[in-house]
Amino acid sequence: MPVLSAASAPVAAAPSPSVVDDGDDDDFSLPNDASEVIADDEEDSDAEFTPAPKKLLGVDEGEGKGMGAVKPFIGAIVEPSSAPRANPSAPDRSLTLDWAYGYRSFDSYSNITTNKRGHIIYPLAGLVIVYNKFNHTQTFFRGHNDDVRCLARNPADHDWMVSGQNATIINGRSASPHICIWNSADVNEWFKIDLPAGARAVRAVSFSPDGHFVAAVANDDYHHVYVYDVESRQLVASHKGDTRPIILVRWNHIRPSDVSYEFATVGSLHAYFWTFNATSRSLKGKRMALGGKFPMVSYHGLTFSEHGHACLGAHNGTMVVCRQGSGAASKAVSVGGGVKKLKLFTLDTYAGGVVAGLSNKTVVILDERMNTVKTFSFEAKVVAVHVRNKDLYVGTKDGEIFELKSAFDPKQNGGSVAAFFKPLVCGHSDGELWALTPNKDGTLAYSAGEDNKIMRWDLVNHRCTAIGIINEKRGTAPKVKKASTTSLHPQNQCARAIALSADGAHLAIGTNDGSLGIYSAADLTLINRYDLNDLGSRRVTNQEGNWIQSIEYSPDGRLLAVGTHGSVIVIMDVAANYQVQSVLTTHHSFITHMDWSTDGTLLRSNDGAYELLFHDLSDPKSPAHVSSASSVKDTDWATSHCILSWECVGVVGQDGNFINTADRSPDRGLLATGNDDGMVSLWRFPASGKAHQCLDFEAHSSHVASTRFTPDGTFLLTAGGHDLGLLQWKVDAPSAEEQQAAIGGGGGGGGGFTL
Repeated sequence: MPVLSAASAPVAAAPSPSVVDDGDDDDFSLPNDASEVIADDEEDSDAEFTPAPKKLLGVDEGEGKGMGAVKPFIGAIVEPSSAPRANPSAPDRSLTLDWAYGYRSFDSYSNITTNKRGHIIYPLAGLVIVYNKFNHTQTFFRGHNDDVRCLARNPADHDWMVSGQNATIINGRSASPHICIWNSADVNEWFKIDLPAGARAVRAVSFSPDGHFVAAVANDDYHHVYVYDVESRQLVASHKGDTRPIILVRWNHIRPSDVSYEFATVGSLHAYFWTFNATSRSLKGKRMALGGKFPMVSYHGLTFSEHGHACLGAHNGTMVVCRQGSGAASKAVSVGGGVKKLKLFTLDTYAGGVVAGLSNKTVVILDERMNTVKTFSFEAKVVAVHVRNKDLYVGTKDGEIFELKSAFDPKQNGGSVAAFFKPLVCGHSDGELWALTPNKDGTLAYSAGEDNKIMRWDLVNHRCTAIGIINEKRGTAPKVKKASTTSLHPQNQCARAIALSADGAHLAIGTNDGSLGIYSAADLTLINRYDLNDLGSRRVTNQEGNWIQSIEYSPDGRLLAVGTHGSVIVIMDVAANYQVQSVLTTHHSFITHMDWSTDGTLLRSNDGAYELLFHDLSDPKSPAHVSSASSVKDTDWATSHCILSWECVGVVGQDGNFINTADRSPDRGLLATGNDDGMVSLWRFPASGKAHQCLDFEAHSSHVASTRFTPDGTFLLTAGGHDLGLLQWKVDAPSAEEQQAAIGGGGGGGGGFTL
């Protein structure tokens, strides 16, 4: 929903929350410090949720600390001679979320379900998506204001869901995380329940078998377990869980008595069985004894069999079975065939047994005697399995969701899923998502991430039509866990900048090791690669190269400008096989944003030192720094990506209220920006005056790293940094209510109000 706000005062930013590590390398957790990289074979058992650092102008920890008193760009802001008069009121157009590309798989387990109608339900960023596979449409539940961490279905009414989120920052203060209980058949029917202060996040949720109660696990120091009455919306019982993280909670569908219930929690090096008495409202927990035949390992998978026996998925590839009501392990079954370092991540129950998803990229179907019936293989670790009648839904760490029709039919053989099935959902799955660009007719978009993937998106039919590889060769991961990314991929397989050539034939992609790759836009294959590190003078400590943040082709397609963290802009001749023509060395910090003039002779650029500089590239082999901003004030700029510019100064202001990204609509009527709050904002263009109002739109749960209009202005595309979501918004006229709110809104606080 849009929020009317003003830029006259800085809005308190909500840094993206990190995700807890449960002591296992495959918890897919983000490190506490956003500048850390966790190697695939390392552990950090004591990590907890803490806010990630802000990314002003793409600044990572250790690369800069805000503007301070020096604002060098101010002197370069000169109003054009025939500048249009700035209108500070909110725009007369709005945004409607049209499609969300992606699935949260990098740090969550068992987070896919279906409703009565067979619609697939899964989280992404601050959304829960209800996907109708029958007519290929999406509905969005938007009751959350931060990352949706967990999700469960009501066993008594499959249309009702419960979902939990990370804590967020509101008006500069940490707010309690909340759970939402909502109707997937009508996403406007819902309510929320706040967890107690200090909860930090909701790690796991589950409905009781009759749907009367919900269990929620907090991410505080003791991982408290809370039980809420759904009808009264009141907390009825609570208990300390464990000092180590709890990953999952599930209720047993078989009850010990008419007034009592049983549920289990599993996590890092422990498992608990809980008894809840609905009459006395008492909650008692019993830790499962581990050791000997049942080794002390972490548990991520959890389900209850048809007969009420608890099945626990362990990080040694075994499934531990506890007889109903005993709370003690009685049997251990090796699901993965003794494969070393195998982990069982997710479990679900079907009519004849149990389904297990494992780290060796397989799904194993077992019968009620725990014998393997068949095995399906995937191309990534399996993090979620969900059974619906005879069909099976599988989520992988690569951000994909597969539907396996008739998976339990004896006539259906196992084998490679990739050979027979295409994913229903796919997206980016590691690190952050920054690099995003539409094609020239607005029917396609391209993205590159820190997961070694280049993805091409059909914006008309809402599908991924191709996936390419950034670099086939895996580089060496840095030994020191400090770099500009949280990705588990090496820096040569991580990208944050992308541009499409004027003729639509080439994609230029800049990687975090300082290399530029030129790819075919037709099939996403590599054409050539260029190492630009030797052209820059600056290298960040503990990084392999001067990573590339900004790339822009000139409008005529002759030249390519590449801005690096070596504090230089490299000018390359496209027709001459991207031969370097010159290197602009005027900047004093890493390059963040660039714009070409419409005739391709001038380039303006921003850097991490908050400079706005201009260069004359009439002769690209002999560029000249233009020191007088007044001499180029009437330049017609082809784009408005520079956030430190005349047309954006009303948004940025002079008080440090920075945004990460900006783009101008093709008709030059709108300016779209993204900030650290996860907010997408729409302004009138130009936003060059004071006290400008905007419409804010929530859906992302992380810093918005990129905003790009399609060339026809029909859609706005946004990329969500840590949340890895690529969102497609329809640009449309606002409702009468929104128009009235825009007219009645005033400048001032910057907090705005919900429409």
